[in-house]
Amino acid sequence: MSMSQKLFPVRERCKICRKQLGAKGAPVLFGLYCSAKCAGIAEPVQSATHANTPRECRILRREGSGEGQWVFKHRYRSEAEIDQSLREDPSTSWYWCNHCGHLHLGRTYPFDFKQAELFGKSDNGYFEVTLDGFHGF
Repeated sequence: MSMSQKLFPVRERCKICRKQLGAKGAPVLFGLYCSAKCAGIAEPVQSATHANTPRECRILRREGSGEGQWVFKHRYRSEAEIDQSLREDPSTSWYWCNHCGHLHLGRTYPFDFKQAELFGKSDNGYFEVTLDGFHGF
């Protein structure tokens, strides 16, 4: 995708079929297209628990209601839809999802070895640092 291309909401029409983009909250894929067909991608899986739903499009809920369940990440149609405080947060980034064509947020957290010690991990254990935190093994 060329950086000089206008993206939604500046772009008002689909790059392929010229239909109106984002009317009444309709999806906008990659900031350019009105549908998966126009974007040249497969229709996204409709269930976050489906085995074929990629990790880039879902997250394992760790707290609150639904804890331990896979849910879709929030979908944004443009950078302008991302809350200003999130855009200014240096630990937050966003990316175009190749599965659904929307923007998703990614978070990075500094790894704290002292906090890891609180979980009783031995020197032989290791940690996987991911966008949604770290996991000890």
